[in-house]
Amino acid sequence: MPVKTSDFKTHQQTVEHNGFRFWFNTYDNEYLRSLQFFFIESELKQAIGRARVNTELCTVEVYSNYPLPEACVTLEEKESGLERFKNISKSQLDNVKADLEQYFGQFRC
Repeated sequence: MPVKTSDFKTHQQTVEHNGFRFWFNTYDNEYLRSLQFFFIESELKQAIGRARVNTELCTVEVYSNYPLPEACVTLEEKESGLERFKNISKSQLDNVKADLEQYFGQFRC
């Protein structure tokens, strides 16, 4: 973990990460850049996940200059996902909801 005081300066630069090449304000030091990207990615995924896209029919729009591989969805993938969601019956969703409530209910104080 070789980090010097001078490594803590950031500037706009072209970087490659997760198979993307993009312009980002980051560190020259690879270790610090990896830490920065880890925290940014974790926070973005947490924020996107709050929409409950797995259980609710919704669209999440992300406006960020940090690309997430999971967020790059083609029109075909979107249509396929909407079709699968339409095929799930309300009773199936109600069963899943009841199971989750039962499971998490055991942890309540």
